[in-house]
Amino acid sequence: MSKKKSQEAASNVAPKIVWVDAISVHKMSYAVRVPQNATVEEIECIAKMGVEEGSIAEIAQEHLGESVVSTCVLTEEAYVERFDRCNDYLKSWTREQKLGQIDRREVGGDEMQRLLDDLAMNGTSEPKASKKKKKKSK
Repeated sequence: MSKKKSQEAASNVAPKIVWVDAISVHKMSYAVRVPQNATVEEIECIAKMGVEEGSIAEIAQEHLGESVVSTCVLTEEAYVERFDRCNDYLKSWTREQKLGQIDRREVGGDEMQRLLDDLAMNGTSEPKASKKKKKKSK
């Protein structure tokens, strides 16, 4: 089959749906005033309980990144079933609304080549822009 015909055949095939699970990490900062004569144990208790109970207001937040923990290829039917399991409050949505939540961009062409080049050069397919700088150990 010629390259042009194989490209045309590939364009008639529905793109794969890849479900990606990731963990997002944030650093949150809080501040609270404690009595001048508070002991170390009292300060730690006030800070811990105040944050865990939500009685101390958050004053800053920094997103530290996301780590992909799993990926899998799904059919449309399997995607809709998983969507319903993960979003039970949206079960009343139509199938089209659920499928509409998929990122419609297809990774192909130049983007696919860039990812493959990164994989070959760095041993990772992680985009260079999202790589975190490693802190220098003291």
